[in-house]
Amino acid sequence: KSACVYGNVIFCEVLASALGLQLVSPEHDLVTRLPRGLLGRALTISNLGRIGSLSYPCFVKSLVPKLFTAGVVSSPHRLAEITLGLDESTEILVSEPVRFKAEARAFLFDRRVMDCALYEGRASLDGALEAAKQVARIDGMPHGFVVDLGLLGDRWVVVELN
Repeated sequence: KSACVYGNVIFCEVLASALGLQLVSPEHDLVTRLPRGLLGRALTISNLGRIGSLSYPCFVKSLVPKLFTAGVVSSPHRLAEITLGLDESTEILVSEPVRFKAEARAFLFDRRVMDCALYEGRASLDGALEAAKQVARIDGMPHGFVVDLGLLGDRWVVVELN
C-alpha cells in the first residue's frame, strides 16, 4: 500500500502508524544538491562552530528541521543567541537573504506535479508549474514530496523540499 501525506510531523507519524505505513522524506541536504539555476541563490551547509566565518546578514535554518526558528540574522552574536544550547556541530543551511514576490507549493508524485497553489503573494502559476516539473524530472528524488517555490525577480526557484 502507498499513500502520500503532507502535514505536521506528529500528525504524519500517527497516521503512518495507524495505517501501517513507513514515512519517507527528502534527505535534509537534498536542496543543496539541486542545480544552481533552480535555486537562484547559493545555498551552503555549515555548522554552528563556524558562525564567525559567515557573511552577514544571511538566511540561516537548521539542516534538521525545527531546531531553531529560521530567518535572516544580522550577526554572529544574534545567531549564537537564537541557537543557544545547540552543539557546535549542529548543521545549518545558509544562503544570502532574498525576497520572494510570491510563494507556491507543489505536490509531486511519481515524477509528476499533482497540484500547485500560491500560498503567499500574487503571481501566475505558469512558471511555478514549470519549475516544479523540472524538479520532478531530477533523478534521485523521493517517490512523493512537496516543493516550495518562490518568485525571485521574474523566475520561479526552489525554496525548500518537504
